[in-house]
Parts: sequence; structure tokens; C-alpha cells
Amino acid sequence: TIAIAIALPQGLAHSETIQTLANFTASIRQLPHVATVQSPLDVTTIINDDTSLVLESVYDAWKQGRIGSIPKHLATTPYYTQFISDDFTTALVQITTDFPKASTTYHKQQLITAIQKKINQHPALRTQYWSGNMFMQQAINQETKKDLVNLALGLIILITGIIGVMFRWYSLVVLASIVAALTATIGSLVVLDYPMTSVMLILPVLVLIIMTANTIHVIARHQHCIAKKTNSPSVLRYVWTRTWRPCFLTVLTTVIGFASFSWSDIQPLAQLGRAS
Repeated sequence: TIAIAIALPQGLAHSETIQTLANFTASIRQLPHVATVQSPLDVTTIINDDTSLVLESVYDAWKQGRIGSIPKHLATTPYYTQFISDDFTTALVQITTDFPKASTTYHKQQLITAIQKKINQHPALRTQYWSGNMFMQQAINQETKKDLVNLALGLIILITGIIGVMFRWYSLVVLASIVAALTATIGSLVVLDYPMTSVMLILPVLVLIIMTANTIHVIARHQHCIAKKTNSPSVLRYVWTRTWRPCFLTVLTTVIGFASFSWSDIQPLAQLGRAS
């Protein structure tokens, strides 16, 4: 569900505002995966037409001349202050969708973008406030992605600086490992189509920490051994045989621990477990 509170500067009593709001809701109904659209104009009313009772929306009744003022009519219904503010200057448009379970985040973002484009086509409706699970998830994802980029860049600069001071040219090795690890992590999230939520933000940071710790462990062992062995290939083989087991166990135990989240009933935690 998406809820949009739209400011109506001239109020719902103005005929041009009524027609603009009606055109906007009609255009939203044409979008894919939109099941229903509810607005103050869609409130159902019963009109006594002398010989019969007519059941129709207040917009249709107003357009046919069966009611004179929509605000006065809405004020007598239970929907007053639910779909319209008490001063009739803010209208609520509620949109429900029919996305199948297999739908991706990308498809939902496309719908939100399409709705925003429809609003921009009506200058009188450009002041609006959005709510609803689907919109809030997209807004949080966008802000979290910005935070992730800043955090990742900050960590890369910090870790590279510290390693550069301590290990000099080895910092190039660490930097290459950082870039490779983050690229693989972000790439896996894109392939799995998992949103970058505040929970999923843990994964790149976790990969960065484990990768850096393992790399420093290998570098420290290499520095310790290089003074004793002059043959570089021999040193690399010796370091590999001495370090792969603890590094592998570190990664394996961490993966098993985080993979247990896959059975969580909370979707963000379950996605974190599967991605890890």
C-alpha cells in the first residue's frame, strides 16, 4: 500500500482542483500492478433520484450535477477527515498494488517512479507527502546506500592508511583485497536483488573486517618468514601452508553463524543470512 497526502492550495471546493485530482487518480489506475486507487472523489454516495436510488462516487455525482458541493457532501459521510482534512485542503490518495510474491524490488521502484512522474504532470499537486511500506522501504534503501558508500570509502581510506604506515608497500595488497571483497559483496546483492537495508549494511562491513584481518595475518606471517628464507616462491608456499587453515576456519565459522539467519521469520534478517 502507498499513501500520498496531497496539498490542495485552492481546496476541494474548486472545480479545477477536483478535475485535476480526478485526472491524476485516473492516470494512476492505468499503471501496471495498481489494484485500487482511493481518494476523496471515490467515496461512494447514495443519491435519491425520485424514482430510484443511485449508488455512485461523489465525483460522478458531482459531474452529473446530482450534488452541488463535494466538501459539503463529504462532511456528512464517515469518510470526513479520513480521506480529506477538515479544511478540505489536503487529500489522501491510497494506492494498493497486486505485485506477485516473485516481484523484485526493481519493479516496485519502477511503479513509485511512474507515480511520481504522474504527479509532476500536475503542477497543482506537486506538494505531497508519501507513506506506506513500499515507499518507506525504497526511501530507506536509497539513504542507506548513500551511507554505505560513505562508510565504505571511509573504511578503505582508514584501513589503507593504517596498513600503509605499518606495512608500507603491503598496503597495495590490502587495498586490492578490499576492492575485490566489496565488489564481490555488492555484486552478490545485486544478483540476489536484495535491498540495501540497515540490516544488510552489516554484510559489507563484516566482509571488510574479516578480509582485512585475514590479510594482515598473512602479511604478518610473510614478514616473519621472509628474513629466514631467501627464495620468494618458497616463502609464499610456506606462508600459505601455515595460514590457510586459520583463515579458512575464521571465514567458515562466521558464514555458518550468519547463515543461521536464513531461517528467520524476519525478512531482512533472512536475506542477510542467505546473502552471507
